Amino acid sequence: MKNLSPVVFRVLVWVLLPVVLFSCGKADTASSGPQSGSLSASPTGQAETEGLSPSPFFPEALVALLRPAETPLWFEVSAVPTAAAVSDGAALLPEGPRHIKSPAESELVPFTPWPLAPHVAATLAGGELLYLAVNRDSLLAIVPLEGGDLGLYRFAATDYWELYTVGNLFLYGDMPALFFYRDDNFTEPTAPPPAPPVLALDSPPAGTAAGTAALVPLAIPALAGIAEGWETDILRQGTDGLWYYRELRRINGGRELRYFRSPGLAWPGEEVGAGTYRDAQAPGGPAEIPEERETLPPLPENFVYTHVNRLGNYVVAAWEEQEDYSIGAAGFMVLRRVKIP
Repeated sequence: MKNLSPVVFRVLVWVLLPVVLFSCGKADTASSGPQSGSLSASPTGQAETEGLSPSPFFPEALVALLRPAETPLWFEVSAVPTAAAVSDGAALLPEGPRHIKSPAESELVPFTPWPLAPHVAATLAGGELLYLAVNRDSLLAIVPLEGGDLGLYRFAATDYWELYTVGNLFLYGDMPALFFYRDDNFTEPTAPPPAPPVLALDSPPAGTAAGTAALVPLAIPALAGIAEGWETDILRQGTDGLWYYRELRRINGGRELRYFRSPGLAWPGEEVGAGTYRDAQAPGGPAEIPEERETLPPLPENFVYTHVNRLGNYVVAAWEEQEDYSIGAAGFMVLRRVKIP
């Protein structure tokens, strides 16, 4: 330092002093830890993702950065927020779910038969990230990012999401895939059967030019041989590890059914009897929910948790307001656990 001229020395002080002060302030903030969750909405994600760890997704799909704490972050997927709701403090994300204070503050929506209602219909844990299939809306992904934040991503395909019901969410190879079907239990179908009935989240291969991950139609060999006039309305893995699917044909005001199974979706299926199909199905009702459900924040009356998943030190739980076969308000919550067994 003694070899520097006074002018150069003064310049270095003015340049380095703000950096030192900023670093100290940042360290103090990090050591205290967040007491309540926070959210940062992002139309493009470019500014917020700068310097964060790479993920299998792209900035164009990022709708928010989440910083969950022991106080949960609540999101609603069942209603478009009104001007009054936004002015009351609810955050409107650029696309997708709405950040609310709690399920008790969710917007009043009419009860709708579950195949037609927006709600988290299925979840899928893939590696260090979590997918949520929101019926009649989109595919959401929650991805841990460097620094403790979570990225909330949204992928949609309007032609499918608005017309068809989400029947399953599964991995096909390394791609999350969604199975859609036409539901005719509560309303007469007005759209043709989805062709194909599966969409997969695809992204440009590694090493190619940057692009946008997107939901694209996926032709699965097991469903490729369907005869004209028939459509697939159930696709799920049986208790024996094989894949089972059901086809139906509307005829003379009624429905004709037939059943198939396949050792894997990459192979054609073989027709089986209704008894074989039923024996391979898991017991009815919602998927098993971990014991941690008992320690989740309480919900209002007639609200229930439907899917509970762990993502590192975080818990992501879907919730619904239920009445018989119908759903009112619905959404999900993200909570940070200090210790998870």
